[in-house]
Amino acid sequence: MLFLLLGIGMACGLGSFGVAGLATVFLCGCLFMLNHLGERSLRLMLLDLRADGPEFPRAHVEALLAAQSVTFEAREMSHGKDASVRYYVELAPTAVLKTLTDQFMAGSTPRIKSVAWESVRKRDG
Repeated sequence: MLFLLLGIGMACGLGSFGVAGLATVFLCGCLFMLNHLGERSLRLMLLDLRADGPEFPRAHVEALLAAQSVTFEAREMSHGKDASVRYYVELAPTAVLKTLTDQFMAGSTPRIKSVAWESVRKRDG
């Protein structure tokens, strides 16, 4: 990639704008193809949910995750004044975090009061 960009810059410096233009179009086409032909990998995330009260709406949360075809595993749970559960989730690359967050916050009893997403590197999971 670096050498192709250096070559395009040198062609511009020599005044060969036709060669530079064709090389740029070729490079853009190659990058587009690589981006769209490659396999999309799953996004590994930690999902931290806090309920408003000592009970956690586990059935509501896990039903939403299952409906989105999300692979999940409960990692940490704490019950006290406010219950919280931390999930390890594998999301599709097309999953929209805002939509999932809004679904968690709506329609559960007891209510989810906070949702936090944290990216995880593969070796940390």
